[in-house]
Amino acid sequence: MKLKFALESAGRDRRDLLATIDSATTVGDLASYLARADPDRSRPDGMDEVGGVHESDESDEVGGVGEAGEGEGVGAGVGAGVGVGEGEGEGVGAGEHTLSVVDQGYRVVDPRLTIPESGLRSGVTVTVTRCSEHVVDVGRPVAVALIVAGPDSGKEFPLWRGTAYLGRGHGAEIRLSDSSVSRRHAKLVIADLPGGTAVPGTAPVTLVEVVDLGSANGIRVGGAEVPRAVLTAGGRVRLGDTEVEVHLTGTASHAAGALMADSASVAFTRSPRIAPLFEGRQFDLPDLPERPKPSRMPWLAMMFPALMGMGLFAVTQSAYSLMFILMSPMMMLGNHVEQRRGGTKDFENLMRDFREDVEVVAAQIRESLEVEAHQRRAENPSSSECVQTARRLSPLLWTRRGDSPGFLQLRLGVGTLPSRSWMTMPPVGRSTAQAWSELARSVEGLSVLPDVPVVVDPLRTGSIGVSGARGVALPAARSLILQAVSLHSPAELIVTAFASTATAGDWDWLKWVPHTASAHSPISTGHLASTAPSCSALLSQLEDLIASASQSEGQTGPAHPCVLVLVENDAPAERSRLVQLAEKGWHTGICVVWLAPATPSLPAACRVFLEVD
Repeated sequence: MKLKFALESAGRDRRDLLATIDSATTVGDLASYLARADPDRSRPDGMDEVGGVHESDESDEVGGVGEAGEGEGVGAGVGAGVGVGEGEGEGVGAGEHTLSVVDQGYRVVDPRLTIPESGLRSGVTVTVTRCSEHVVDVGRPVAVALIVAGPDSGKEFPLWRGTAYLGRGHGAEIRLSDSSVSRRHAKLVIADLPGGTAVPGTAPVTLVEVVDLGSANGIRVGGAEVPRAVLTAGGRVRLGDTEVEVHLTGTASHAAGALMADSASVAFTRSPRIAPLFEGRQFDLPDLPERPKPSRMPWLAMMFPALMGMGLFAVTQSAYSLMFILMSPMMMLGNHVEQRRGGTKDFENLMRDFREDVEVVAAQIRESLEVEAHQRRAENPSSSECVQTARRLSPLLWTRRGDSPGFLQLRLGVGTLPSRSWMTMPPVGRSTAQAWSELARSVEGLSVLPDVPVVVDPLRTGSIGVSGARGVALPAARSLILQAVSLHSPAELIVTAFASTATAGDWDWLKWVPHTASAHSPISTGHLASTAPSCSALLSQLEDLIASASQSEGQTGPAHPCVLVLVENDAPAERSRLVQLAEKGWHTGICVVWLAPATPSLPAACRVFLEVD
């Protein structure tokens, strides 16, 4: 197995080392070897010099430690060295070498533990120290007690497996100043659930139980007074006026897919995850109401009864004939007026029903837009979400596959974009322009979505450019790379970088990313380059990949994992070759993210570019 770590020594900068060890190598073995191999440390009596490098006769070779060479790249390569000896003996003597973890407040690690047992993982920063007395290494805290209410609000107390007492007494691990709390009020018991209920191969489940110790005011969980209770993650217990919230750390609660591996690395198996895409839908808008048909004045119908009445009067000379002449046209006129009024009233009723229908459809569209916005943000998570995904090893980690939608799509930011749903405005037809205008106003703004991810697909659009002042452009470029390594497996995406000695430090974190040292990588040279020779070697291999892919006819998709290439504008490489890489690479699965101080410095191959103010 291999352990990639940083070594901190007095008077020297941190050095990145790669140790090849076996499962039986102890922390003391590794620390002793590092002490012997470090030319800046005084040599212990009785030890042979290992600077050349020679090894003491008593130790068996089980692997090697290599140091990063000067100018080997952004993350610098590591080479093979000499072996780490296996230690014998059970006790820990005073003065024996061991390692202390810088990232954990210089926690001293028990030298008798093997590397897998010690919790040391790739990415850790250590320093070599001596044991001044027998070491009892309690390991990392498995939980944290946070005071959320009471006089001590805001205080945090790390918790390890075992028993931690709460109270005002001096011997309490969680010592409180609350006068309503007894000197020894309660205890927290932190233990692992036996493996019988756990999934084979996974870490045991850590449980936290709170027990009252006969205190005056008792303990309350969930608002009820209890003698003892099991706290869930984030559970709270109240003691007097103090409320304590307990959180399990990543040491105790392994995320889905993280297995306990006999290795110096964290093993992770990505789990199945359903990530539905919002495909959009069609909304049928209500038909516009027809305007009433115009009613014409019945002049002929009115004249015919008048003529008949005049004829009757001429024959009969009766006054009733005159009444017939007058009443018939009046009835027809009244009928005409009533028809016109009825048509107008009917149209008003149709418009009222139409407005109600439009409001119903508009409400459905608004509800659909909310669902769409939520799903589109989930499809392309933000960089902060990606950070949490990597830290917690959540199911989102490496969830994108080469044969699934969204592969290598990266989020540039958020903006207002068209909705994936659509609606068609009905023609005016026999309706009125007023009705059509009302419908248009009712659905205005319902065809776009605010604050949704603006996404770029370099496999379809080509290279990506990022420009702006260093202080704002660098975080934007980091965000793109972070999304790529968080959402894509190192078996399907390789990351390389071209930087200068001035900008290499900004990308030093990439050396800890598995995508720059993947066993699936088609690149044999260093993936992170910052000197002219290393940049030339890396560029040549990328050009060879493009050439070999161009010669493959009839092949669908790249024959190798996709490669994401970061290019700093000041990288010591031939610019014309880098531009050609950006111009041609994306056709063969080699995509470039180019970082420059200004947009005019970006090559035209960056068909999509982000200018950060």
